[in-house]
Amino acid sequence: MEYPQGEMSAPPMGVDFLLSQPQARERSRSPRGTGGQALADAFGAVFSAAGGPPQQQQQQQQQLLPFAPGVPAEQDQQVSTEYALPSNKLGQLLGFKGLTIQRIKEASGVNRLHILDKDRAKYQASVSIQVTGASACVSHCTRMLDALLAGDQTEIGHLTTYLNVDPPLIGKLMGYRGQTVKEMTEATGCYIEIQQHQDQGVENGQPRLFFAGTPDRVDAAVQLAERFIASPGSRLDAVMPGAGSSAAPPPQRAAALPPLQAPQRNQSGQPAGGGLGAVAQALLSAMNSSGGGGGG
Repeated sequence: MEYPQGEMSAPPMGVDFLLSQPQARERSRSPRGTGGQALADAFGAVFSAAGGPPQQQQQQQQQLLPFAPGVPAEQDQQVSTEYALPSNKLGQLLGFKGLTIQRIKEASGVNRLHILDKDRAKYQASVSIQVTGASACVSHCTRMLDALLAGDQTEIGHLTTYLNVDPPLIGKLMGYRGQTVKEMTEATGCYIEIQQHQDQGVENGQPRLFFAGTPDRVDAAVQLAERFIASPGSRLDAVMPGAGSSAAPPPQRAAALPPLQAPQRNQSGQPAGGGLGAVAQALLSAMNSSGGGGGG
């Protein structure tokens, strides 16, 4: 076959030409040329056995232990929620001088346990309680608030109990503007609440006293209430412990004066002691004469 002159063209490659060429040698399967892939596979196996790359391990640790030590504060998953507390339970949440709410905060581990609208408790059915802290602590605090609504304060070491009271005695226990029940609370260190409405748990119109506090203080408060209910008067101090020993002793009568005696006289018949004896004799004579006149 002739080719045109002046043109550099490769001869056509037919099938015979291809078959006449030696076949290409099969590529080697040695790691040469694939070292990067082998290294990556090796690192992958190591990370897989260790739980993944360092970044992935940290993410998994945060998912499993969101509050583990060493995690920065901004990644501590702090949450804040509002708990709707019935207004008639606000006193029980506070407890004696705020002791109950303080113990709930400490036992649950939350950072903040705050009553948002305390002043509106008298005018609305519920108040909002702000609970802020780590997620697990907030959940724990919420469960403790649920238990408080059910009358259970055992997790903070408090005992709760009730004492039924006849309706006519409610006024005696309450006192003027609630002064008597306040004095009972101060004297025993126990939270005491008069319950006489259905939304407070009263059944069949039976009023009662609610007590909450440490066991020793609850026992002292119940005993004091029982003594006061059984007493005829309306003064709490009359049945307070040690009331008999602390009462002022009755006034003592003055000792009677000794009777007047006639002054001694000397040999001349004059009272001994001069003029002073004469004056005494005159007073004695006057008293005897007046006494005798009264008898006639």
